[in-house]
Amino acid sequence: MKLNEARSVVEDSVLHVGNDTYSPEKKDRAIKYACKRFIRETNCSVQLVDFPISPGDTLVDISNKPGLSDFIRDQFFWAHLSTDQEELRLVPYRSLIRRQTNQGKAGKPTHISWADEKQAYFYPGAGKSYAVRMERRRPLVAWESGTDNPGAVALNIPEEWIEDVLWTGGKFALIGGAPGHPDSNVAGQRFDLLIAEAKDHFTVGDPGMADRISHPTLLKLSREYSPKTTRKTARRGRA
Repeated sequence: MKLNEARSVVEDSVLHVGNDTYSPEKKDRAIKYACKRFIRETNCSVQLVDFPISPGDTLVDISNKPGLSDFIRDQFFWAHLSTDQEELRLVPYRSLIRRQTNQGKAGKPTHISWADEKQAYFYPGAGKSYAVRMERRRPLVAWESGTDNPGAVALNIPEEWIEDVLWTGGKFALIGGAPGHPDSNVAGQRFDLLIAEAKDHFTVGDPGMADRISHPTLLKLSREYSPKTTRKTARRGRA
């Protein structure tokens, strides 16, 4: 969905308002809140990327790799070398520093850790050039709130879910706490339920994925409410 349509959906979700009630900047901020939270808590937008590491590399700034300037470690799921399918073991940074100090031989990396938000530490240091394949959570596409060209911005949330995200989370962000809108809290609750259902949907077949999501306690909600109930509840109130 393009941003211009998303603005219209968010505006339509609030009853009895005109086209000029909310500025483009305010609508964009509501859209960003809803979409960023949905992506972060459900992992609905993922990306496989490949990048090289050179001989002797131990500390690598992932954000310097092509197409990864927006990378932070919270997006990381797993990585392996292109030469095999064995996943690099993710361990605490401190333990790798000790290993490197005590056994500082180069070779084929088997472990990975994070020195900070952007720098990955590989152990052992690469003995030759390797290609690394990594899966990450792709962040929401960036744009300046209130842009005059919303048709050029494509939101990276699956079409099956984006309208529900905007009708619940976008509405909650747009009118939350404003006088005369008692339904804002209901919209927030429906958004929580939608996230719970989506989390189960996007982690099917990968039991470990749920543990990597920012708020795993929402899994409890997703088991208490059936998919039929949550999707119908999320859409209720559009008339």
